[in-house]
Amino acid sequence: MYAFVTGPLAWISLCEVFEHLREPLAVLRRLDGLLAQGGWLGISTGLLGSDEDFAGWWYARDPVHLVFARPATLDWIASHLNWRLEREGR
Repeated sequence: MYAFVTGPLAWISLCEVFEHLREPLAVLRRLDGLLAQGGWLGISTGLLGSDEDFAGWWYARDPVHLVFARPATLDWIASHLNWRLEREGR
């Protein structure tokens, strides 16, 4: 990952990026370090509803998708990084 940033950022957007990360927690920690106090990190990604859905889920069949998350995954990330999670959309 390359970042050409010299100061804190008000917001960072990951639109259809999270599922392609080999080391998502390491990347999220790095992004956390780039955010200004009170800054926003927006993540847009498909979420797995249940284990039963996995076999037929097109996300899982796409070979470039490396990470599969559930709503509980995002809860864990927010808790682990001391973030506040806000859900938008479905």
